[in-house]
Amino acid sequence: MKSILVVLFLLGSFSFAHAEDSIGVAPSASPSPTPEQSNVTNPTSFLAHDRSEYTIRRHKFSFLIDAGTMKGDSSIRPGYKVEVASYFGNHVYFGADLGILSSGLAQSSNVGLLIGADLMSGKLLKGFDLNLGFLFPGTSNFTNSTQVLYIKPEVFVGLGVGDGWRIALDLAYQLVGQATDYSGFIFGVRFERKTEVLTRPVND
Repeated sequence: MKSILVVLFLLGSFSFAHAEDSIGVAPSASPSPTPEQSNVTNPTSFLAHDRSEYTIRRHKFSFLIDAGTMKGDSSIRPGYKVEVASYFGNHVYFGADLGILSSGLAQSSNVGLLIGADLMSGKLLKGFDLNLGFLFPGTSNFTNSTQVLYIKPEVFVGLGVGDGWRIALDLAYQLVGQATDYSGFIFGVRFERKTEVLTRPVND
């Protein structure tokens, strides 16, 4: 009889323990991550959440290797020019340029502002610049002025080569009203890169 009672006691204990395991304890709910934590672990959600605060800005940097002739000097003068510009929309841009043409006594440098537009059709690049600024004559008999105003329309045609880079042939006419001997055609090769960045105003 005692044996039977012991067996029944053991079976009851086993059944009770098994029932506790089946019921278990409900797992504690983990706290929801804060928006800051979500943004840190998922940068994409950060950009999506704050997208309205950002503006896309497009810029380009251009470097030209060129040469030109002047009315007062028929020799070919080598030189270079650098342009930095920011876009308004996709095609129209505004910026500044700095250039030097040099050939002995006829050396000159210029600095000015430019407005222009370019268009990519497939890989074909077409563009136009209008430059306005000051030309600084070198040691020359052409003029006694230390600086003169110039205007220079410029066209270029080229190709997009990938990763924002473009290469183009460039043709311009430099018109110098107060020292016409410095007027003339300028031609060269243009290397430029167009990029875009996300910007957001800050108050600090």
